[in-house]
Amino acid sequence: MRMRLCTRALLLAKAASYVAALLAALLVTPLRPLGGWAVVLMWGKVAAGALAPFLVIGGSLGAIISLLRRDFRAALAGLAGAAAAARHIRRLAAPHAHFDGAFGPGWRDRIPPALAARMLMYRWPWQLGLLPPRAPYQAHISYAMWPKTAENRYCDVRLPPDDAPRTGLGVIYLHGGGWHYGDKALGTRPFFKHLAGQGHVIMDVAYTLAPKTDLCGMVADVKRAIAWMKTNAAALGVDPARVVLMGASAGAHLALLAAYTPNDPAFQPADVTMDTSVRAVVAFYPPVDIAALYRDLRGARRRLPDGEDDHGEAGNRHTGADPLHGADAAALRAVRAAPAVDCRPDRRHARHRPGSLQRRPRR
Repeated sequence: MRMRLCTRALLLAKAASYVAALLAALLVTPLRPLGGWAVVLMWGKVAAGALAPFLVIGGSLGAIISLLRRDFRAALAGLAGAAAAARHIRRLAAPHAHFDGAFGPGWRDRIPPALAARMLMYRWPWQLGLLPPRAPYQAHISYAMWPKTAENRYCDVRLPPDDAPRTGLGVIYLHGGGWHYGDKALGTRPFFKHLAGQGHVIMDVAYTLAPKTDLCGMVADVKRAIAWMKTNAAALGVDPARVVLMGASAGAHLALLAAYTPNDPAFQPADVTMDTSVRAVVAFYPPVDIAALYRDLRGARRRLPDGEDDHGEAGNRHTGADPLHGADAAALRAVRAAPAVDCRPDRRHARHRPGSLQRRPRR
């Protein structure tokens, strides 16, 4: 029995060492161009980044046990995997001065003390699951109706806890998923609980995906979400002048398009008549260079569909390589010209404008 347990422990240690080495190798391997097998490996790279803390622990433990059992090859693999994962964490969590360039020196001093006390002091995410106390949560609320099929669009709303001072800030979050996949509440609840604990109101939006609609239709859903939050601002405790768009990956791209096209007739849906401007936009690893992204993914034959936008007018149909299908090129130029702060070293999605916090200039 004892021998059997030792054998299992050795096998688990060896497996942990090699898995840590394999996934960590993806962290340091550039995947260009993103066609064919590189698309499949990209998801392994994404998973390795999210699991980096566990790779450090698993690789280290596997290396120690393998070393004690004199399996030097497995020990070396575990140490290499743990080191690569630790390097990845260090790069992501390293302090930087980009916020000083965006908001000016001493920006921390301008944060109200009551709010600063609820913010994380370090860029380590393990505390998100522990803070703050449970916040009021309302799921599956209809914020709009899609004109083509009369289907409701839904969102989840998370309010600040009773003991949190209200900031009046409303955050509209757009999930990622390559414009084709994903949904609200996709692994973001600890993050939203923390933001709500700071006194903010979080609206997690499920927007219409391809192939049901194109980019213009998706941006139209974002505009509807902005209008819904501003219409219900009093009930939510939100200042209509302090609405912020936030998104990740494809959702970040939509957030940028919506933020930099306030009240633009080319993007404003016919059923929205109120002001759709926002105070700021926070974009995590947005694919802002769509042409470059399309070239990267051409080998996988991924593109948004032709079709009509939900303004009731036919979108621009293309027979060439342009995947935008009706999206305004002037809006994309505005996004590229926007002031940006590089907050992440990850360049997985965008070539010349990686994941960033972007401020919309006041007009």
